[in-house]
Amino acid sequence: MINTLVESYAANLQSFFLKDLLVANLGWREDTVSVIRNASPPKNAEQVPILDPVGFNLNGIAGNSEKSSIFSYGLVAKVPSSFLPEGTSLSFHYGDSSNLVPNPGGFDWDGTAIPSASGKTREVGATISVMDNKLVARLNFYKGSVENEPYLAIDRAYKLITAQNVMSPYRNLFADVDTYDRNRDGILDMIPDPDDPAGLAMINPDLNGNGYLDSIEAADPNFTQNYLALSDLAALEQGFSDLVNPWARDTADLVLTSGADTATGDPVSSVGNGLWFTLGDTVDLEAEGVEFELTYNPNRNFRLSANVTQQESRTSNVAARTTVLWDRMLAIYQSVPKGLTARSGRNKLANPLRADSLTAGTMFSAYVLNGNKGQVFLAQQALSGSDNPEVREYRVNVLGNYTFTEGRLKGVKIGGAFRWQDKAAAGYPMTVDPTYGLPVKDVFNPYFDDTNKFVDF
Repeated sequence: MINTLVESYAANLQSFFLKDLLVANLGWREDTVSVIRNASPPKNAEQVPILDPVGFNLNGIAGNSEKSSIFSYGLVAKVPSSFLPEGTSLSFHYGDSSNLVPNPGGFDWDGTAIPSASGKTREVGATISVMDNKLVARLNFYKGSVENEPYLAIDRAYKLITAQNVMSPYRNLFADVDTYDRNRDGILDMIPDPDDPAGLAMINPDLNGNGYLDSIEAADPNFTQNYLALSDLAALEQGFSDLVNPWARDTADLVLTSGADTATGDPVSSVGNGLWFTLGDTVDLEAEGVEFELTYNPNRNFRLSANVTQQESRTSNVAARTTVLWDRMLAIYQSVPKGLTARSGRNKLANPLRADSLTAGTMFSAYVLNGNKGQVFLAQQALSGSDNPEVREYRVNVLGNYTFTEGRLKGVKIGGAFRWQDKAAAGYPMTVDPTYGLPVKDVFNPYFDDTNKFVDF
């Protein structure tokens, strides 16, 4: 349950000087954004959330508040008509603006509200018209930046990793440790004797106390290289237990129940989708370019226009929150000598390790090689600080329309347009990421598509 409250105050002042030859505009806005969230509904005896508003509401919950003030100003300077040929006008413009987009309620892994997106834009240019405004040309240079912009590609990867590669492995690790060492004393628990038909006799599965199952030792002379020991399993579980902080547990409605407290004696776990609707990640953007627009109105019925744009776009501070989570997960796997090759799923002590960390079936490869998770993250990280090849640098649009103002076709409008777009990256070859040594898309040598041409009527 989330409530986002935005309180805004704004003022704008426009002034004219030198007989309207200089126009100034000044704007101010103050925003206060408050986010209140309750992700912990009460539960009944079966641990099912009770969503009755009488007990599940926002009453008495302290929220996160963010306050900011922004200023914007612009100037337009007109050249006196006495300095120009008859029917001609010339002006120059400059603008400096800021903006704020309130946080829609997103949080990071530790429960901290994501700052609202804020941006700045600066532009300068000129406009000239001739033939009493029949022909108008405008040139504009701009440069803008945005901080903490919600980033859909990373946002989805972030949520998928937390659901499928944090919560799911943690639940499996908890269940395994609870099965093998319920009291967590570092010694494998006694198990039913498979040779006792009545199932009453118990045996020690680790007679020499080295943390490996005796059945594994008997079957594989290289068991220490090919299997996890109980200490390895416990270290992995502890790492994930530390990673899944109280806020994340409450938000996800994570329930871990030891087999000691279930009727069957088997551990049980469950998790909700609260994190999916709560977590978010961002990117910082920079863009600069130039725009040229030409408009011709030979008469009041006919209008022709054309515009050409050139732009460059760069990203930075890409997926800062996913990066923190990624590094913490990597540290967990690296803290255990065989952690990177540990298998996904249950019964890790009885199932052999994979050949290497990037072999399908390891907990590590399940997210780093996934096209919607690790590969998205690594590719976007590689693009950080460089020109984005997926942005079309040049665009050209030509439009024309005619309006009938008399006769049987009075009020009818006809028109057409031609649009051209520059090439852009359509795919990437694979390379090795220099930071993590993982296969990743080579964003610096993309496969480009063809330029696009469109004709509309």
